[in-house]
Amino acid sequence: MRDFRKLKVWEKSHALTVQVYQAITKFPAAEKYGLTAQIRRCCTSIPANIAEGCGRESDANFGRFLQIALGSACELEYHLLLSHDLHLIEDSQYSSLQTQVVEVKQMLYSLLKKLRADGQADACDLRAAFSGTARPAARMGHFFRAQSRKKPSTYAVDFCRFVAGNSPHRDGLNAS
Repeated sequence: MRDFRKLKVWEKSHALTVQVYQAITKFPAAEKYGLTAQIRRCCTSIPANIAEGCGRESDANFGRFLQIALGSACELEYHLLLSHDLHLIEDSQYSSLQTQVVEVKQMLYSLLKKLRADGQADACDLRAAFSGTARPAARMGHFFRAQSRKKPSTYAVDFCRFVAGNSPHRDGLNAS
């Protein structure tokens, strides 16, 4: 289990949430259950999903929660743009918040990319492995025949690569 407080991306997203809450206090009362509520929900979702992902047992689950946080960051980015276009947020405040949102998104993306590079973040979605083919069993057979000559410890990483399409065995080609 990870300590979410030690992650820079959590620190930045938490600070962003605090600043967004301060910025939207000046929104009109008519927006209380509209834009204000939407902004609060998606903004708090970013650090909350990072924290929840840290409490999960596997890197695959952690990666899923990071993806949810990234989606919430994109949603926040839009809501801030809308607030700016509706003249609810001043230019300087919008610019500062926008810069922070983009930074958090970049950090989340980099962390997801690192998890994937380590071969641990993706849950190996079988549907992606077999999209567009009528013979998934044959493709799996090619993969496992090629794997039978390798150490068992490399199966999981190679299978994730196979599923993602980064394996020479994906189309039934045996590289060895």
